Order: sequence, then structure tokens, then C-alpha cells
Amino acid sequence: MCRVSPVCQGTGRYVSCEQDFAYFHENLKHHACPFCAREGFLIRHGYVYGYDRGSPERKCRGRRFFCSNRNLRKGCGRTFSILFRHCLRRRQVNAPMLWKFVCYIAQGRSIKAAWERVTSVFSLHTGYRLWRTWRGCQFQLRSFLCRILAPPQMGEHSCPLAQVIHHLKAAFSSATCPASAYQVYFQQPLLA
Repeated sequence: MCRVSPVCQGTGRYVSCEQDFAYFHENLKHHACPFCAREGFLIRHGYVYGYDRGSPERKCRGRRFFCSNRNLRKGCGRTFSILFRHCLRRRQVNAPMLWKFVCYIAQGRSIKAAWERVTSVFSLHTGYRLWRTWRGCQFQLRSFLCRILAPPQMGEHSCPLAQVIHHLKAAFSSATCPASAYQVYFQQPLLA
């Protein structure tokens, strides 16, 4: 059973399943626009499509909403997207793939070996770029995770990146993919 995240007040950016979209759509006029904070002007504005995992076919990654400023309405005229939890914004790689990749590196594999283990579709350059982005997002991930759970105790010589992985696992222990659960719970992209 899907549920709306407790942090998701108004308009979030990630949902767990189709039922969450249905819930959001049923209560659309009661949600505020994330840009102008006005209620009652949101309308559906189509789907978000993209390529996923190197597939040649476009897949639905979420929905778009529009804060209407047409016909004398007082909305701001901007659109925003709500994505499925497994999608990473502006990337073809999804959250479960990124999570496996990062976990393999934390286990001691090289970036090349971890990337080859996760996928054969994308180039190695994509793996290195994702790893740099992941390293750059550590302060944001830590600050959000510390809001719900203290960091787990690890040895003095443990890698800071491994600490974040263990912190994610501890915070979302019941989730199959802690990276996806992070996005739904905090309504923040995993990779900024």
C-alpha cells in the first residue's frame, strides 16, 4: 500500500506509486503552488517522459502540473513536475542503479568495476560523473539524514562516503532501495 510522505505538505517532488498521483489529483485544488504558494489554481499539464536505463523507448517518469494564469486566474503560470521515486532528475540512470553502484564502491570495488557490475549500457564516463556528483552531495545528504536519525557509529578510520551509505541504510532499513526512499521522504532529489 502506498502512502503520501509525511514531509510532503502541499506539493512534493516524488511519489511512491500511481495511487499517490491519484490522491494528489483528487485534492489538486487544495494544494499550493510551490512557486507562488497560491491554492486553487493547479491543473494537470501532461506527463514527464524520458529514457530509462538505456532503453530506446520513452517511459513515463512522472506528471506535470501547471499553476494557471489563464482566463483572469491569479496563478503564476509556472509548471512543476512530480516524479516517481525511482527517477533521478535529469538523468537516465535511476535511483536503484545508483544505489547499487555506490554500494559496490563502498565494498571496495573500483569505480570501473562497480560500474561494469551495475550496467553495460552506459559509458564509463557516466559512472565517473555520477560518482563525482555523489561525492559533492554528501553534505546535503548528511544534513537531511541527521534530522531523522543520528549517524551510526563506525570506526575511526572509516570512509566518510561509507558512513553516508550506512546512515541511509539505517534511516530507511525497511526500504528495498534507500535512495528512492530518501527522495520520497524528504521530497528532495538525491543528486542535487
